[in-house]
Amino acid sequence: MQLTRKPSEIDKEMSEMIEINRISDSTWNVLKSAWLRPTLMIGCAFALLQQIIGINAIIYYAPTIFNEAGLGDVTSILGTVGIGTVNVIFTIVAIMIIDKIDRKKLLITGNIGMVGSLVIMAGLIWTVGLDSTVSAWIIVACLTLFIIFFAFTWGPVLWVMLPELFPMRARGAATGIAALTLSIGSLLVAQLFPLLTEVMSIEQVFLIFAVIGIGALMFVVKYLPETRGRSLEEIEADLRHRTSNTSNGNSNVSWHN
Repeated sequence: MQLTRKPSEIDKEMSEMIEINRISDSTWNVLKSAWLRPTLMIGCAFALLQQIIGINAIIYYAPTIFNEAGLGDVTSILGTVGIGTVNVIFTIVAIMIIDKIDRKKLLITGNIGMVGSLVIMAGLIWTVGLDSTVSAWIIVACLTLFIIFFAFTWGPVLWVMLPELFPMRARGAATGIAALTLSIGSLLVAQLFPLLTEVMSIEQVFLIFAVIGIGALMFVVKYLPETRGRSLEEIEADLRHRTSNTSNGNSNVSWHN
């Protein structure tokens, strides 16, 4: 902390931590508190959306998607390895820039890029089809773009923001609940994606994910608070204030900065 804070800032933040700990109840009581419930719901929705936007469907079933696109087995496997490599590279990029750009700006950029990739891919499959080599490589390019936009935005930003949303005494439990919600979302996508591809075309499935992506964009803009550049205690105090106003009947409270 001494390397990144001025002495006055350290004293202020330590005082805030002591005060928060002094007034905090047990973890369970904090989790049950009325002011935290909306925050927990936002955190769980955030985690769920990260999965149902379709990232794991593309990663899990990339070889199948590539085969449907007319690529051979070997090329499909190499394409899947390439997607994994791109995912790692751009996650590293995200680590380098995540504290230099507002979290919400990153999420919104990622949403626009992922939705755009899905819509373009679905449109080309619908009009050109999967039979030509050109359309096959366009699909590969669109899938790669989807991975890039996810890897430097929604992938890492979720794990940075989740702990920042919750109060200190409930942070571990609340983050765990959100992580459980994420796992449930991942399981649902893994189970439902192959079923969806059996009853509808692949471009229709991609359009479903695009619609979910638009919903995720609206969620970020309307409900998710910005956390970059603010201490954890300031975010907690802000969320307490906002949810307190909401419970008192103020329907005009905004959850975003």
